[in-house]
Amino acid sequence: MTNIPPQRDIEWLRTTTAATITRAEAAELLGVDQRTITRAVADGQIPSLQVGRRVLIPRIPLLARLEGTAGTFPDH
Repeated sequence: MTNIPPQRDIEWLRTTTAATITRAEAAELLGVDQRTITRAVADGQIPSLQVGRRVLIPRIPLLARLEGTAGTFPDH
């Protein structure tokens, strides 16, 4: 039996119990390259926190942004 990782989609983001997600998970969720996530974090478009050298994205604030309950992403 192989372990198939869960598909990263909005439903996964709603139901996971993780407090944060990684840039790789956010990239898969949004269908973009990890470098795009890195730029969006640096620009303040995606909420994040830094723990040492790791950048983590808090799940609840990201979900709120994606669902439109906490404003929208700035236009660039």
